[in-house]
Amino acid sequence: MTTGSTNVPISSGQRPQQADYSLALLAKDVYAPTSGNLNGFVRLSDERLLAAGIDPTALSDSASGFLAGIYSDNQQYVLSFAGTNDRHDWLSNIRQAVGYEDVQYNEAVALGKTAKMAFGDALVITGHSLGGGLAATAALATGTFAVTFNAAGGAKNTLK
Repeated sequence: MTTGSTNVPISSGQRPQQADYSLALLAKDVYAPTSGNLNGFVRLSDERLLAAGIDPTALSDSASGFLAGIYSDNQQYVLSFAGTNDRHDWLSNIRQAVGYEDVQYNEAVALGKTAKMAFGDALVITGHSLGGGLAATAALATGTFAVTFNAAGGAKNTLK
């Protein structure tokens, strides 16, 4: 992944990367999207999502509390998952903590697979809190790099 203004590639590993700042901004923005440029990244419009083969309605589900956004700097794509911000999210946290299947995790895996098909290796996944858990799960399911912030832990049977 490269940041919009500095073209710093992201690599695997546990050391801090310059791209982490951009990913943190996108992990925050997904809760309440702003219009405009976020360190070189913009949120994809419904038209751009459709052109990539992604149904825009797959990015939010008011019944489960699921919320995501896809951003690009015209070279790289970032799938960002929102974390805990309402009662639906707390229910997801509890279900995951006790090992039950959860709709948000299923939605994250499905969206991750669709985004991986659309963007290939140009995709990176991120999220904070519950969103970090969703990001980690989607990354494991797709073989995609992820950078998470205070990620929720995943139950053993989440990807079974």
